[in-house]
Amino acid sequence: MKNVFVLITIIIFISCSKETAVEIEVFPCESDAIEIVEKDKQAQAVTEFGMDLFQEIVRSDFENNTVLSPISVYSALLMAYEGSACETKKQIMRTLKIGEGNQHVSSSIAYRNFMDAISPKEGGVEFTSANGLFLDPSRAQFSEHYIEGLVRDYETESSSLDFGEPEALDVINGWAEEKTNEKIKEVLKEISGDEIAFLLNAIYYSGEWLNGFDDQITLDRTFTLRDGSVIEVPTMKRDAESTFYIDNNYQIVDMDIKGEEYAVSFLSSSQSSHIDNLLLSDNFLSDYQMLLTKLETDRLELALPKFELEGKNELKDILKSMGISDAFDSGAADFKRMGTAGENIFLTRVLHDTYIKVDEKGIEGAAVTTIGVAENSVPPPMYFDKAFVFILRHKETGVPIFMGKVEDPRN
Repeated sequence: MKNVFVLITIIIFISCSKETAVEIEVFPCESDAIEIVEKDKQAQAVTEFGMDLFQEIVRSDFENNTVLSPISVYSALLMAYEGSACETKKQIMRTLKIGEGNQHVSSSIAYRNFMDAISPKEGGVEFTSANGLFLDPSRAQFSEHYIEGLVRDYETESSSLDFGEPEALDVINGWAEEKTNEKIKEVLKEISGDEIAFLLNAIYYSGEWLNGFDDQITLDRTFTLRDGSVIEVPTMKRDAESTFYIDNNYQIVDMDIKGEEYAVSFLSSSQSSHIDNLLLSDNFLSDYQMLLTKLETDRLELALPKFELEGKNELKDILKSMGISDAFDSGAADFKRMGTAGENIFLTRVLHDTYIKVDEKGIEGAAVTTIGVAENSVPPPMYFDKAFVFILRHKETGVPIFMGKVEDPRN
């Protein structure tokens, strides 16, 4: 099966006019001590931050489908973090789970090592991450130190544009379309007169199931929505050796991607309760990690809906509720390291566009795996016929690349 997971996240900065650029390296509000966030800590930070953000997004719109790429949001916010100072820096640091207190925490030194660690080492998987900075030098003076740091440490592509020209939108949207393999074609509809720069991160992921589904036995099967109504959706099915766990409360199946560096977990409740009971609990991360330790391999009759979802979220209010408040306040934000403008630089919006598709296409060997199992016993069934959660993770580090909740597979 061919999966395509695509996302782009945008952070946008505002100011009003330009001044002479000022290089500021040391701030009295910060300690001289530097703590390096190594790749293992970054993996833990992305996992914890991603789970927190996922829960907050679901709480804000619990009746609808949700798709999120924690690594994309984390990467974009890290680039904003590099331009922040003082209390603004502390708030981003704490929310991203990379540090506490007054120390100067550096994530940039190990960022590329971290991204290398979660990148595929085997064939069969395409996973790319790209960072971009688009700025208008006529609206503000940007610190060369800041720009050089993004280019060096985050491999950011930096471009100067005239935001007053219509072509600027085409360039930014074209970059997003290119980096997401044409899955996301428009991230911006307009640029306001006080916006001076855009920070973007784009993620593209494509992988094939290690053991997939036979598309000839995909049929319409029932799926129960939150309100109790029943619909029919195209549902894949297989009877094969699988890695799974079932108890009285929840069921989980873990499906490897070819190369076995990544896996996708599908979780739903075993009883009539909704998956939100697990997803929105304070212990969701630890409960999920506990379920992974209970996985066993045996024959399983699995039914899983096909789905193709697109999402667009504005994360500003959610990030503020999570602790990044000053960054969006025109009076309190501190982005001195980024550069200077006539008035204070602050964040205006954080847009999160996503696309994800799960189906059985391209798994030509799946029929053999699915059908050729022992024939004289009946396997336990696992039907995902109501709301469920999916998590694509890098197996060695546990980092979630994509995650989501499917309330309705049709949209």
